[in-house]
Amino acid sequence: MTTFTYTPLKTTYDISDKYIWRVYFQVAATVDSSSAEYYGSVNLDRPETLIPYENVSKENLVDWIKNKLGTSEVAAIEGTLDNSVRGLATSTTKAQGLPY
Repeated sequence: MTTFTYTPLKTTYDISDKYIWRVYFQVAATVDSSSAEYYGSVNLDRPETLIPYENVSKENLVDWIKNKLGTSEVAAIEGTLDNSVRGLATSTTKAQGLPY
């Protein structure tokens, strides 16, 4: 089974009120010891009520990323990663790693 992990990497925000308007993120897919990654960013719409910057959690950011991407884009990203990581996990001719 493929596991997907969404990780916010950084945000861009307005200095005046700390409204987060862009989130850079990574989606990692893993099967056994094989992995594949997707990197992207989303521009967020300004909400009517801001959560104070210091109270924004990783879960908030992941929810905002997924909501902004929408269900079909989330499914497309995860589907592409799933195909990629499963291909590596079942391959007898390909492996991942670093030479050092």
